[in-house]
Formats: sequence, C-alpha cells, structure tokens
Amino acid sequence: MTRGPVLSEDPGVVVALPHARVFVIQFSSDADPGQGRLVGRVEHVDSGQSTRFASAGEMNEFFARVLREVEELQTTDNSENFARSH
Repeated sequence: MTRGPVLSEDPGVVVALPHARVFVIQFSSDADPGQGRLVGRVEHVDSGQSTRFASAGEMNEFFARVLREVEELQTTDNSENFARSH
C-alpha cells in the first residue's frame, strides 16, 4: 500500500512513501550516533524481519537485503498479474 504523496524539501518534487519500505530502528542505550556508534535493532514493518546491528554498515546491509527481496517480490507479483490478464 502506498500512502499519499509527500512533499520533499524541494517544493516542486512529490515523493511516494510506500508501506513496503517502512523500517523501525531502535538504538541501544550504549549507542552514540554523534560519535558514529550505531548499535541496536532494525525491523522491516511489512515482513516482520528484524536483526540486531553493531554498525551503520550492518544496518545498511539489512536495508539493502530486505529492499532487494521486496523488489523481487513486487516484480514476481507484477509478472504473474500480467500473465493472468493475457
């Protein structure tokens, strides 16, 4: 499900915020983002997949993996819908 359009910082640009791209990040009590210490847990809201991370790199790897899976699933769903309609 895609939420309504949202204005970006550029007033001439409208950006969609799809529900399939929502993540929740919970930082641990010893995280210190100002010092580059990112430690915690991240969860993909739509699928419920989650992982703990001890660095920005680990958190970004999770984002990338889950978003690839979402993209692959959407591509597969679109192909199946196209095949059914023809």
